[in-house]
Amino acid sequence: MSKQSRLNIFGVPIVMTDCAELMQTIEDAAAKKSQVTITYANQHTLNILYKNDELIDIFKQFTIVHQDGVGIHLAANILYGKKALAYRLTGSDFYVYAKDYFAGKPLRLFFLGDKPESLALIKGSCPGLQIAGMQDGYSFDDSSVIEQINASECDVLFVGLGCPKQEAWVIRNKSKITAPVIICVGDGLKIFAGNKVRGPLWAQKAGLEWFFRFLHEPARLWRRYFLGIPLFFIRVFRIKFF
Repeated sequence: MSKQSRLNIFGVPIVMTDCAELMQTIEDAAAKKSQVTITYANQHTLNILYKNDELIDIFKQFTIVHQDGVGIHLAANILYGKKALAYRLTGSDFYVYAKDYFAGKPLRLFFLGDKPESLALIKGSCPGLQIAGMQDGYSFDDSSVIEQINASECDVLFVGLGCPKQEAWVIRNKSKITAPVIICVGDGLKIFAGNKVRGPLWAQKAGLEWFFRFLHEPARLWRRYFLGIPLFFIRVFRIKFF
């Protein structure tokens, strides 16, 4: 991945990649037992990180920070010119791709995060996955869950604890974890469980899926979108012109 282009947005180096390249990186790391860490950045992530040097430093320690959503795509084009990111990638699309890709593969997966009832749906939703273990994100301590992860001999660890908690947890503990691949997924575990609300295909293609998530959880998400999106682009244009 070191040869791939990175775009600096709010101090975070975002790798220009796609689903196929990400999966190849994961397979290579699992085969070589050489640890890689992967997370994502969307407009909400970068609003959280804005001028927070401690959090930015955490993200800089990841092997790959991939783009997530139309906001990053537009910001890259504003800051670096049209076609700076030639394609748009969302975390949800990547997890759907990964879910299908891992089905029937020998790679062993461990899921950390979300609620027990959501994790329980994964086996039924993804019968082809090699599930090495699971632990919800509400009732664990670091030492015991790391012991559980290592004992499972998993190849890929999915961490869904929310941003920036999950990233801080990974960087703090990665040296103790034997899994060659660690991926922060936020609420992406719901993709594997099959219970994540997504907009219709036309809305996904138009970059409007966020609005359907808002309709499903307006009390939780109105600030993130209706205040966060304008704030994000104000900051982008401030960097561009000032």
